[in-house]
Amino acid sequence: MTGHPTFNADLLAGRTILVTGATSGIGAATARALAAVGARVLASGRDEAKLAALSADLPGSIVLPAALDEAGAADKLARQALETGDVDGLVNCAGFGQVKASKRFTEEEIDRHFAVNVRAPMLIAIALGEAMKERRRGAIVNLSSVQGAVGTPHQIAYASTKGAVDAMTRALARELGPHGIRVNAVAPGLVATEMWGAATEDKAFMDAAAQGNALRMWATPQMIADTIVFLLSDAAAFIAGEVIVADGGFVHTGNLVPETAFGRG
Repeated sequence: MTGHPTFNADLLAGRTILVTGATSGIGAATARALAAVGARVLASGRDEAKLAALSADLPGSIVLPAALDEAGAADKLARQALETGDVDGLVNCAGFGQVKASKRFTEEEIDRHFAVNVRAPMLIAIALGEAMKERRRGAIVNLSSVQGAVGTPHQIAYASTKGAVDAMTRALARELGPHGIRVNAVAPGLVATEMWGAATEDKAFMDAAAQGNALRMWATPQMIADTIVFLLSDAAAFIAGEVIVADGGFVHTGNLVPETAFGRG
């Protein structure tokens, strides 16, 4: 495990942080970034083989497999995390998303979006937040998306859940803030992760989509992970209830990805 290119190696030394969705994309990058600044990582995900490979690179990490779309899984994960000792931080990175015409979504698919993207992070944050109250310190970061503020065609279920994450973040921040616990969210724009599948191999699509933000580029998972590390650190001690938009200028410059970039159906 090498050091972090941006932050001091002891930025989060001695702190234990649970990261859900740690087997890929932003979650995996966040787990590695946290370990690089001294945190003990509790890595959770549904793919046990990937978790084992990740843990081998992260000194002192603990693997906690979980399929968060299953009933009871979130509560079980929170209990397992607390059984390892005090938990100082939580990063809710686990997510699920599909891209297709709104009329084609099934009830089961919509339920799965809300189970993974809203129900699970809410239950985990509530459980760990209660434990953090006893020590009057802690930080929670939820992974949102620009889709929570600016919906695009064919992502109605995903966008709806991310709007809920934003509201949940603000509500929890007000509830837990008086107890010394900061709750924030990060809303990425275009990030080159596995969630995009084969689309990231289509240069024409990648270039066209990138025209929708001010920087004319896609983020790497590491860029978003760095924002998460900052929010967990004491450097963000007076930031609470915020949805930090990390989108290269996608939302606030008015340059939106054209509908044709996502296809029709």
